[in-house]
Amino acid sequence: MENYNQILTQTQIFREMSGKEIGRLLLFLKPVMRKYKKGSFIISAGSAVNDLCIVLEGKTQIIKEDIYGNRAIINELGPAEMFAEALACAQIQHSPVSVVSVIDSKILFINFNKIAGAKNFPAAAYNKIIKNIMLLLSQKNIFLNNKLEHASQKTIRDKLLSYFNELAVKSGAARFTIPFSKTAMADYLFVDRSAMSRELAKMKKEKLINFNGNDFEIIKIK
Repeated sequence: MENYNQILTQTQIFREMSGKEIGRLLLFLKPVMRKYKKGSFIISAGSAVNDLCIVLEGKTQIIKEDIYGNRAIINELGPAEMFAEALACAQIQHSPVSVVSVIDSKILFINFNKIAGAKNFPAAAYNKIIKNIMLLLSQKNIFLNNKLEHASQKTIRDKLLSYFNELAVKSGAARFTIPFSKTAMADYLFVDRSAMSRELAKMKKEKLINFNGNDFEIIKIK
């Protein structure tokens, strides 16, 4: 686990903690690391969730599928990012989403009850972890609200522009990089892949945007 101390210092739950502090905490928390092959399910919809999960290596997607097999991507996460913390805190017995390993991945599982019911836990570290979890849950709530705003737009163009605006604001410039493949972006925005590709081509022709691969630029607002 020592090999991943640098990654763990970058995670929200261990924010403002040194590698040495984290190492001591792991002795109390006794996390479990598991490896997953590309395409493997880390969490399956309908299963109980008791652990906060940290991506140590690889990439994961949080997805939701309907009874017809249509897939929507809720989020995509890489090293030092976390998932399932809200489900674990709420002690969800039937997960509404699945989490899939996009490429070979290593995931660290921390049982939430070991945090909530910790005994002999260093007081300062405990306060930091609780504060960091609350901050993380708040940030995830904002993320989901932003996603809902994109998805609630009436047209594919409006969905795209809403999403591009968010990325431009984050990057602080009109140029930004899409973190998804085009197929994944369509799933993320709940739109048809072919229809989205046609709309992107129209927007490029109208000189609203320019793009090359995953690198995009907003040229002008409609």
